[in-house]
Amino acid sequence: MDEKIVNLHKILYPEEYATVYVFTYPTFNKELRDLIENSGYIKEFKTKYHKSLRFLEQLKKSCIMQPKLFEQLVNTDGIYSIILHGQKNIRILFSFYESDKKEIAVLYNCFEEKRTKDYESEIRLAKVRRKELFGI
Repeated sequence: MDEKIVNLHKILYPEEYATVYVFTYPTFNKELRDLIENSGYIKEFKTKYHKSLRFLEQLKKSCIMQPKLFEQLVNTDGIYSIILHGQKNIRILFSFYESDKKEIAVLYNCFEEKRTKDYESEIRLAKVRRKELFGI
């Protein structure tokens, strides 16, 4: 297995999610927990998050055909967003990575979108994390 994939983490929040396709940046689970835990949004979030993960796993790159749940961000060299509308507008930035003929999706960071500008710094962070993990 690719050494870079070994350094990734499993989805652990809000509970362990069994998948061999979706992985996370090492600090992602804690950051997501910190964002959601005291929000009063846990139950609704969990349902939407798991639905999005299932779509991502099943559809892979075709997930963007579900524009209410996913979008490919322009001018980002392959960064995508999971869109979780609700009491809070949570966004999860991710990309696809292929190595040894195995494709995976990697969740980099999450944030609450309050205004369009929120994306700018979060996209920069996703790119830094992608470069750290994969050198791209």
